[in-house]
Amino acid sequence: HLSQINHDVEPNFVPSNIQVYVPKPNGDKIVAPISEMIQRLKQKQNFGQDEVTIIVTGLPQTSETVKKATRKLVQAYMQRYNLQQQQQQAQKYNSESEEDNKRQRTSSEEDYSEQAKNANTNTGDIIVIDLGSTLTNYKRYAMLDIEKTGAKIG
Repeated sequence: HLSQINHDVEPNFVPSNIQVYVPKPNGDKIVAPISEMIQRLKQKQNFGQDEVTIIVTGLPQTSETVKKATRKLVQAYMQRYNLQQQQQQAQKYNSESEEDNKRQRTSSEEDYSEQAKNANTNTGDIIVIDLGSTLTNYKRYAMLDIEKTGAKIG
């Protein structure tokens, strides 16, 4: 009998006031609605000079697992960009020989250094579009109008 029911459901949820944040190396964040963030970033010196990573959270933030996964993803990019900045500064201002530097590094730093060299970027900025914070329950998630929401974010 269930197969005979007409399920003509159209996604109709388009979030308003989507929050965006830009994490800083010191742990602080620049937070603003998506409509205001562009102006704030234009005022920030050197923003977007190098690689820009945009992360769109897409799962309801009510789950601690989702919050933790998002936090770890942002931390990984922050570590990558900050480590590359530190290495770049060290190369410019460090007068020690290359062999002295190698002796001071740990093996994990050397591994990460190789990854950073192969990444084809020196530094970067991160923008987190926190769509997941507007998805406060799974009904909103299920009814999310992806096309209209994507156009709004774009």
